[in-house]
Amino acid sequence: MLTAKLPLLGKRHRMQVLVALTYHIMNFAHGLGIGWVSPTVQIIQSPETPLSFPVTVEQVSWIGSLFGFGFLSGNILFGLTANRLSRKLNMYLLALPNMLFWILNYFVQNVEYLYAGRFFAGVTSGGLFVIAPIFFSEILDKDVRGTLMSMGMMFLSCGVLIGFILPTKVDYYLTPCIGLALPIIYVVVFCFFPETPQSLLRSGRFTEAETAFNFYKGIDNGVNVQLSRRVEESKTATEVQSEFEFPFSDPCATSLLKKSTKAKMVRKQGLTIFSKRYRMQILVTLAAHIMTLSHGIGLGWLSPTLLILQSPRSPLEFKVAVEDVSWIGSIFGLGSLSSNIFFGLLAARIARKTNMYLLAIPHMLFWILNYFAQSVEYFYASRFFAGLTSGGLYVIGPVFISEISAKEIRGALTSLAMMFYSCGILIGFILPSYLDYHLIPCIVIFLSIIYFAVLSLFPDTPGSLLERGQLEEAEKAFNFYNNIDRKGTVRELCVNELQTSTAMSAFEELKASKLKGGKATSITLQDFFNKSALKKFAIAFVLCLQNQFSSSFAFVNYMSHIFAESGSTLNPQDCTIFVGVVQILCTLLASILVEKFGRKTLMLASTAGMALGMFGFGAFVQFTDDATKAEYNWVPLVAVAFVTATASFGVISLTFTIIVEILPAKIRAQAQSIAMMFCSIMVFITLKLYPYFLFNLGISITMYSCASSCVFTGVYLLIFLPETKGKSMAND
Repeated sequence: MLTAKLPLLGKRHRMQVLVALTYHIMNFAHGLGIGWVSPTVQIIQSPETPLSFPVTVEQVSWIGSLFGFGFLSGNILFGLTANRLSRKLNMYLLALPNMLFWILNYFVQNVEYLYAGRFFAGVTSGGLFVIAPIFFSEILDKDVRGTLMSMGMMFLSCGVLIGFILPTKVDYYLTPCIGLALPIIYVVVFCFFPETPQSLLRSGRFTEAETAFNFYKGIDNGVNVQLSRRVEESKTATEVQSEFEFPFSDPCATSLLKKSTKAKMVRKQGLTIFSKRYRMQILVTLAAHIMTLSHGIGLGWLSPTLLILQSPRSPLEFKVAVEDVSWIGSIFGLGSLSSNIFFGLLAARIARKTNMYLLAIPHMLFWILNYFAQSVEYFYASRFFAGLTSGGLYVIGPVFISEISAKEIRGALTSLAMMFYSCGILIGFILPSYLDYHLIPCIVIFLSIIYFAVLSLFPDTPGSLLERGQLEEAEKAFNFYNNIDRKGTVRELCVNELQTSTAMSAFEELKASKLKGGKATSITLQDFFNKSALKKFAIAFVLCLQNQFSSSFAFVNYMSHIFAESGSTLNPQDCTIFVGVVQILCTLLASILVEKFGRKTLMLASTAGMALGMFGFGAFVQFTDDATKAEYNWVPLVAVAFVTATASFGVISLTFTIIVEILPAKIRAQAQSIAMMFCSIMVFITLKLYPYFLFNLGISITMYSCASSCVFTGVYLLIFLPETKGKSMAND
């Protein structure tokens, strides 16, 4: 049934969903205030300021930083009131500092009003992160808790986006009036919901606590829960009631009572990416993708920054010529090639986790060199280090994630890399428009530090430990990533016996494969030059050719230039940001579709879409005059967005997933390094030639050439590319 697959749609969760959406009004309102500040600060510093006093750069820095003081104060304040006041009263109090933020911005008389407003915005933020998770944990069922709580960031992001837009469309004094209405609506609607059961129990109000529990669980006290409803909602009435009767009971005991019912449900529904068995796999993947996000920021940052450095408003003391731009772009490929060799040699010699740590070093050097840039040679060196990071990510990252993830979700987890990469690129596109050149490296370098700290919390991959003969540690790591305890039973937060059996058989298969083809059997040249291996190398090389010669990566580096050269009168930086949003959405789409339609189908559809979009874009530029280009100035934006969208759900997001899946298991690490070395050479060639094609031969020839590459490689892949969906990583 639909409600079995989507628990949010079940009647039992209706009130939980409603109260979550009500709370997210506050998240949206807070996001609106955060987003509103950025463009508003620019407006009040300009000659068109609506305020009666000037705002200096120093004051802007205080406006920004006081948010942090407010956040800290909000953490302390709501930390003290969390157990002293009722949960619902604390939730009401969240609206107060948000309302004060808007009131102070409306009646502003001097910069101190803005300071106070940002402080109260920080208090709201601190409270949201303290009280809301506690409130939600006490009213939400575990099968919908993650979904409803994670929606908070979606509402916050929507608010930020609206905050970015409003100052450019409405009067300064109208936005606070709109923003003030939201917390008022939040308080009014929240009145209709009861206190949390746990909060009422602590106050000794047992009857009210049971009433509140029944309200949030969708239970009618006067009607017995029918069998059909129990099947639909995946729990029996006894189980639901036991949650109220023993709200602080041992979760292990509760797990044993529910084991039989859960086993039936898992057999019926199967495993999905949201299964609790995969929780640790998802967490470590997200931790690894912090580096992917940070690397994407560096790549996206380059495109608008190059335009700024070539303009009269350059923040640096030296000029950057077109020839310099060409080398800045192409030297990335040399760094990537060096990294492929470096990490290829290290892949089988040191632990996977150590290799993952090493990725942070060249990335930090990239930002340090950009901060202290004294000449164009600093940019050459920094881009080389960016290439080192990129090469390592594409050699070690897919191998690391494939070794910790189950085959049912491997495609989704590996393709997530491109979503984080795209998010980073979008952030990189935006930052140079709003922040000082020297501030950006100071912010982004902290992501590497966070990445290093978070990754240290997770063990090495089972495959890596088996290769080094650490069988006991390998089994512990496997159990950790599959949420299995040492006795072979599933943790109460994970799954049932069926999932345990499946997971343990996968480990035995992996162990047998590693003992047969790992250290016990040496790697020889014959492993690389047999017919099967050569065929797989050929497919990997064609995928690399397609990935680069289709211009999927060059688009990112020269997107602002593409819009500037297309004849469109739209702002190139605005167009670049829009395309960045499109790329994020479509890489997310790839993560959703990859396990449904398979790799090959998405890859071929992506290739065909790119070819069609680039042929159309080239034809528009070639066969229209200046008047037509001015009248239809939106066509280049639509064309580039279409090409980026189709590239994102296949060529960008799946290329490296497919490569790591098709390569022979025995030599996978070495073969992955060879494939990425070839890809790096293609990166260098593409980035070196692309400016020549773009500025000398024109957009039309550039688009036709890249589209033709898509056609030729697409035909090859149609014939020779196998489907790798569900393929075991332990066998060829």
